[in-house]
Amino acid sequence: MLANMILVAGNVFTLLLMMLLGFALAKAGWFSEETRSQLTRILLYIVTPCIIITNMPDVCSAQTLGIFRTVGFAFVVIYAAFAVVSWILFRRQPEDTRASLNSAAVYGNALFMGLPLLQSILGDEAILYGVIGSVVINIFTWTHGVAVMGGKSYISLKKAFINPGVIGFSTGFLLFVTGIALPAPVDRAMVFLSSLNTPLAMLIIGAQMASTDLLRTFLDKKLYLISALRLVVYPAAAMAALLPFHLDPVMYLSIVISVGCPVAAATGMFAQQFHRDTQTASQSIAQSTLLCIFTMPVLTAAARALIGA
Repeated sequence: MLANMILVAGNVFTLLLMMLLGFALAKAGWFSEETRSQLTRILLYIVTPCIIITNMPDVCSAQTLGIFRTVGFAFVVIYAAFAVVSWILFRRQPEDTRASLNSAAVYGNALFMGLPLLQSILGDEAILYGVIGSVVINIFTWTHGVAVMGGKSYISLKKAFINPGVIGFSTGFLLFVTGIALPAPVDRAMVFLSSLNTPLAMLIIGAQMASTDLLRTFLDKKLYLISALRLVVYPAAAMAALLPFHLDPVMYLSIVISVGCPVAAATGMFAQQFHRDTQTASQSIAQSTLLCIFTMPVLTAAARALIGA
């Protein structure tokens, strides 16, 4: 177990170094808010679909379709449960703070943080599982997440199903079931673009943390509850709930790691868009991201030990 923790800690530390670089660049004035916004757009609208499409299986089979059903269903059930529990826990908070806390507790950074973690810890095989989870979380974010932050009147099914993650998945899935192969130059270009995900995502996360008062972040008690839920309680619950189903080890670990990611960047963006408690939202992102450095190795090692992987 200790060897697993050291291995994962090394991978997480590698990501941390890139985050620290983004933090330093932002503090030095080399990474402005406008630059961060533009790079986030490139990451979301260009790199993310490329990752999804290039990591789809080459051959359509009953076994692979079974993977889509199993992983997709698992994420739907898990996030529905998280939504209910978070609503109960924070229902007595002031409205604006309640919205930010609720969103922060439910939604993890499974796309920008999760995929690099899966790739570095489990290898390329795990990316498919992370991609399926990211699509499910995308749909939840643009329905339940928008309802939590802005109210039911803001829910847009168009945005829920027409966004970079879902479009990339739909395109990749169509190529997968039809057996159509992309021309070699196009495929190579998409592979190169996909490789931008890890460094670019970590630089952006680091730059985001540079705009947060880190001292105040670690003095707010309610933020520790969010971090505990996101990084410990919810992934531990998922780990225990999935255990009786005897899933493939990489599938099992991929789901647990994705669930144990820090607070999603979307929480901060939605808080700003809908005029909610932006300070709580941004600080929960910063605190959970930093604490993830310590919780992820323990979480992964515990999950491996449970399934004997």
